Amino acid sequence: ILVRELLDDSLKDYFQSCNNKFTLLTTLMLADQMLSRIEFVHSRNYIHGNIKPGHFLMGRGSMKNQVYIIPFRGSKRYRDPISSLHIPYKEGLGFSGTYTFASINQLKGNELSRRDDIEGLGYTLLYFLKGSFPWNNIKAKTDKERVEKIKEIKMNTSLEQIRINKNEKK
Repeated sequence: ILVRELLDDSLKDYFQSCNNKFTLLTTLMLADQMLSRIEFVHSRNYIHGNIKPGHFLMGRGSMKNQVYIIPFRGSKRYRDPISSLHIPYKEGLGFSGTYTFASINQLKGNELSRRDDIEGLGYTLLYFLKGSFPWNNIKAKTDKERVEKIKEIKMNTSLEQIRINKNEKK
């Protein structure tokens, strides 16, 4: 709560106020800072584990153009800080995160690594340019069924199908 009081709106809020589209320039400027924030988290031996627009906030006052990343309640160590040994790979773990921006590996229930944060960032940046994905608003009877449907769509959707058409507004 204290952090929220010291920072401004999230990128999700700004995105919605821009009719769910950011320009390419805005997206690239945000990408530079967002990647730096994730790189910093990784340099401290942690994986964020839930990259999405609502977890990046803008600063206030003289720091209004600065991007910050929150929360860290779902983050975990991926490497021992003393020995630098990576955590062991595991499968069959429960899902945690946000379906829309989760990596395919995360949807499969595999142990998270740095690549999953980067994949989540990629989905976030594409979302800023596109405004939606083919796996948005998937209906299912259970969360497990919804995860399976989203995973299948993500696995079978090429970047070409998501890309920005030349005729779209930028």
